[in-house]
Amino acid sequence: MSLPKKVLAMGVLLIGLAPSSAQAEELQTGPVIEHVIIIVEQNHTFDSYFGTYPGVNGIPDGATSILYDGSVVAEAGQNNLSNGRLAALDAHQSGAMDGFVSAQDERGFNGELALVTRGRESAPVLWDLADEYVLFDNYYSSAFGGSLANTLHLFTGDDHGVTADSKDSLPALRTLEAPTVFDRLTDAGEDWKLYVGRLDEIDPEAVIAGEYDRLDTTTPSALYWAPMLGMPRFWTDPELRSGLVDQESFYRDASSGSLPSVSVIIPQPTDHPAGAGDQGLTRLQSLLNAAIKSPNWDTTAVFVVWDDWGGFQDHVAPPTGFGFRVPLLLISPYARTGYVSSTELDHTSILNFVVDQFDLESLTANQASSNTFDDAFTDQPRDDRRLATNVLLDPTPVGTLRQNQTTAVLYLVAFGIGTIALLALWRRPLPLLTGDSE
Repeated sequence: MSLPKKVLAMGVLLIGLAPSSAQAEELQTGPVIEHVIIIVEQNHTFDSYFGTYPGVNGIPDGATSILYDGSVVAEAGQNNLSNGRLAALDAHQSGAMDGFVSAQDERGFNGELALVTRGRESAPVLWDLADEYVLFDNYYSSAFGGSLANTLHLFTGDDHGVTADSKDSLPALRTLEAPTVFDRLTDAGEDWKLYVGRLDEIDPEAVIAGEYDRLDTTTPSALYWAPMLGMPRFWTDPELRSGLVDQESFYRDASSGSLPSVSVIIPQPTDHPAGAGDQGLTRLQSLLNAAIKSPNWDTTAVFVVWDDWGGFQDHVAPPTGFGFRVPLLLISPYARTGYVSSTELDHTSILNFVVDQFDLESLTANQASSNTFDDAFTDQPRDDRRLATNVLLDPTPVGTLRQNQTTAVLYLVAFGIGTIALLALWRRPLPLLTGDSE
């Protein structure tokens, strides 16, 4: 593993030697990433969002698929899809695309929804981001099944035998001693934050006491989407607990230029297919808008990743040890423009990127041996800030519509106060100029 460039530069300073011109050039080449943002989306395969995107390993000609339209939103709201481990194994072992349909039908869901795919007209933000940055068409979930096993891979490098998205997994999660990437960052003195939508819906005391294990208690979905929230030590250890913050804090940190080394966002509204229409994608756009407008943007890499397959079809049989393909986008001033990467990757690859970038102690052998993102980055940053559709973004304001409106009002108030002050000074009689001063 190569040392981060800031570590190499620090070593040169510590030994009291000024770097030669050749050393200085070496230290300054390559992407300078000081802030990593990971946005964890929900429940989609690669084919369900990008199966018809040009130039990718997409849905083969003649394969059955249903192009998304507005009527699917209402239907999906009433008919969720199973994303469980057994459904995933049934779909995979069938060896045919119609296995995705039968896996849902057998569980009482509308199997046709598994065939839905979206295009540029129905997912313009995602497709425009792929046009401007990097899309990965050979990226896999790390396990067959739902959120919990896959997010454990993403944050710890393994599922540690905790595979079911159900109350049966919560006792094992509460007693899990495996270190997370947040532990490693804390040990290394790197700051981090876990930004969670609707964090206030989680009762820390209920987590500690195991009350969410009870059948008569509703379990917050975030315990499966962000397993650390189900680990009592993240609530009882003051240093770890200080990193657990609400989603709105991200907008404030981004706009003030105070993003930590690693930001993980578990957003609400979620991009879950049974969610409220396209609010999840609108929220994603606001998060990216905040990141790209941030003063930290010049040294930032954003990974937008979907945790699991969500019950949707994908025509690529996953390699041994992986689950189905899921989408991944890289947005960064150092990201290649309009590039499709076909490097074989999975959730532990993102984890490995963080470990390598901040020179952390490895978490698992899977993480340490996962492939890298070398082909996705450029050595020199782009000189513009773009979100989608080739639209250049103004530096401010930043955030959601409501937050932008609030910021705009503050700007107007400040401008008004400044104007009044200038007018008052202009109307004030100037003192006579003399050679004396008091």
